[in-house]
Amino acid sequence: MHLVRNALEAMGDCERRELTIRADESDEEAIEIVIADSGKGLDESVREQLSHPFFTAKIFGMGLGLTISRSIVEAYGGVLDVDLNCNDGAAFRLKLPKAIRSAFDS
Repeated sequence: MHLVRNALEAMGDCERRELTIRADESDEEAIEIVIADSGKGLDESVREQLSHPFFTAKIFGMGLGLTISRSIVEAYGGVLDVDLNCNDGAAFRLKLPKAIRSAFDS
């Protein structure tokens, strides 16, 4: 939900607002979920700092949402990456194993 909310906020001032959520089997062992928006996109300097806790490009952001999202995805053996969207916005890619073995499992 955090990634979807971020995408919606990124498109707030844009004339064209397009949010795409797509899930595909990236291979036999993983599923890839892409959340893409047509917002302003992310500068290279911002993309480099997205993995740092407390970094935010928002006026009222705390800089923890993406860090928490990445931690959850990684706890389930997945990967969370950001890329430029072909529609000028940002695209976040979650790659999760089909057979999830959580770090939270006992």
